[in-house]
Amino acid sequence: MQAEGIAKMRTKMLVITIICCICMAAGNLWGLFGADLAEMNGWNHFQASLPFVVSNSVGFFTGILGGMVSDSKSPGKLTALGSLSIGTGLVFLGLFKTSLPMVVFSQGFLLIACQTFASVGLVSAAMKWFPMEQKNRASGLASLGMSMSSAITAFLYQAVTGRLGFSAGMCVLGILYGGTGAVLAWNFRPAPVNASQSGSAGAAPVSAAAPACVIYKGITRKDAIRTPEFLMIVVSFCLSMSANLAINSQTVLIIRSYAGTAFPSWLFVAIGALGGITARLTAAMIGDRIGTFRLWRSMAAVFACCLLAFPFAGSIWIMLALYVIQQFCINSMIVCHYAAYALIFDSACTGFLTGLGSTGYYIAGIVAPAAAGLISDRAGSYTPVFLGLAVVEAATVLLLTRLGRKYAEKLGAVLPGTARKF
Repeated sequence: MQAEGIAKMRTKMLVITIICCICMAAGNLWGLFGADLAEMNGWNHFQASLPFVVSNSVGFFTGILGGMVSDSKSPGKLTALGSLSIGTGLVFLGLFKTSLPMVVFSQGFLLIACQTFASVGLVSAAMKWFPMEQKNRASGLASLGMSMSSAITAFLYQAVTGRLGFSAGMCVLGILYGGTGAVLAWNFRPAPVNASQSGSAGAAPVSAAAPACVIYKGITRKDAIRTPEFLMIVVSFCLSMSANLAINSQTVLIIRSYAGTAFPSWLFVAIGALGGITARLTAAMIGDRIGTFRLWRSMAAVFACCLLAFPFAGSIWIMLALYVIQQFCINSMIVCHYAAYALIFDSACTGFLTGLGSTGYYIAGIVAPAAAGLISDRAGSYTPVFLGLAVVEAATVLLLTRLGRKYAEKLGAVLPGTARKF
């Protein structure tokens, strides 16, 4: 494909990916849907977290499939099928709202599992349209729709369910999101080989220091998963996302626990999403300049501080500010996770590795929400949960420091004279 054609198609595929991610990330608002369902049905904290835990158990496997989708010849068409399943899951949540088994099936098997299959595959495929030296920019922009979805869906959810009721409102969201995502994803096209070459059309390097090659060029999937870097990325992602998943699975319940019902929970979630949107845009602009692993560990450190402060905030406005900062940190770390594979491994296997590496997210999603629910039920408070999660984030900082040093050493061997710190 010619240079001008690559630049135009890059923009088109990026827009398709952003809108599709808005539609496909609706299931991430279980903390909002689930709180209303828990109130309707009288579920305790553990029961309210169960559909989210199951969804992450299934997502453990579908994340791998999603990575394989991005390496296939038809990522858009396969993603479209996942989008239809997501829409069906939203509809089923509305139709079977009083049945915990059906809610688990809808959220866990139809909605989140296929969201994983679809979004991981599509974002990884979209990143291949960007050159090597812009992988943080690619990750931040391609996944931007996931953060935008939280704000948009929170407002739409409040509007349609407030007007039509929960059941009819969820059906409307399901049809809207499932249909839109499927139509757009069907028109997605995979990137040609020359689109990811250094300095390709319309994409000048964002920094003279940005690495223009990977450290494991030509590596096979089998050999890649045996490298220490891959293991450290997966474990770092698992640890750094534990707090995110524990909080997001019970966001509204946590807010009500500390601040009562005076502040609209849906608005709290929507405002928090602005932190996520800002994070992905910021990471896209500066991540390639300051270094992926430096940005990741900095965000983990700030996140740990917010977790320590949250239970003692004392004011809904301070809690809201801390929540926005938390969402900024979480989404910045997700951008870094996507970019890390593209920086280290050959593009021929980054989709597979991203999907396989996402299992770290789902391991955290299985353990953290259930543990948070059980601990808060027994303690009668979420304070022990926040303190424990802060310790986990501190451990993440240490591991990412080691990973950054290891990457810098090996990059220096590939590109002699590289003085950049990671």
